[in-house]
Amino acid sequence: MIDIAKINEEDIIYIVFDSGEHKGESYSGKYRICNNPTCTCNEIYFKFDSVQSAELPAKQIQYSFSIDIEKKEVFNDEKFHYSLQDINFAESFIKGLSDTDWNILWNIYLHFKTYITETYPLNELNAQFNIDEVEKERLTVAYGSILPYNKRIYVDVDDVKYEIIDYYCVAPDCNCKEVFLQFIPHVKDVKNYEGAYPTTSLNYETGTWNIKQAGKEKVATPEMLMSELSDPVSLHTFSERNKKLRKLYKIYKKKNYTTKNITPKRKITPVNDTVAKKVPGRNDPCICGSGKKYKKCCGK
Repeated sequence: MIDIAKINEEDIIYIVFDSGEHKGESYSGKYRICNNPTCTCNEIYFKFDSVQSAELPAKQIQYSFSIDIEKKEVFNDEKFHYSLQDINFAESFIKGLSDTDWNILWNIYLHFKTYITETYPLNELNAQFNIDEVEKERLTVAYGSILPYNKRIYVDVDDVKYEIIDYYCVAPDCNCKEVFLQFIPHVKDVKNYEGAYPTTSLNYETGTWNIKQAGKEKVATPEMLMSELSDPVSLHTFSERNKKLRKLYKIYKKKNYTTKNITPKRKITPVNDTVAKKVPGRNDPCICGSGKKYKKCCGK
């Protein structure tokens, strides 16, 4: 049903209905995809014009609509008020799409989103972080959780493709060069429980690595998987991805940080009983550590 052609550097979509209400009708049109790299709306907007033919010489019709390519339905967007004719045409369009057509649309969508993700100015990205998790709990951040349409990293072992989920520390006071790698096989029955698949930690500066979890499922060993990631190109890729996340976190914190966002951990030092019982003189330094005299601080 769908055919794509590039005219004057623009992708033009051609469709021909093989059945249904619009059987035999041909249309050409353009599409538009949300250019926010962090938005996961899965929306593609279409605008089609009927193609004149011998059977329909004077019938010039135009339709515009959006579809959700994940749910495979008309996209419900309150910003746009599509006519009933547009919606009916969109539903006919969706019914006529084959699995191959859906794959074409997904590839178009993902290619565009990935390109935008890699080229979008960092200070304009609406990346979202949890400051407490980063700075209080010291949790690592998955690259894909911040940039969902990032350029994915894969390794192939024994004819099985593994997607790598990479986690980084972005805490401003940490200068580690470590990335945590989780290997998810592209198989039909993927397990979701913790510890199912191998997880390793890799120092992308030295190339040394350690096993964090060997994985309980019967998949490639950590040694086999990591042998595909020891080259300088892979190490450089992880280094650049960490740098990018750190920059995004710095930008996010600068825009959103207030003292209410994060409560710093206080280091509590045990107080010796004999010291605690001793009452300082009014002119002695205050025991709270403020630097003021006791009489002008806690001794008021």
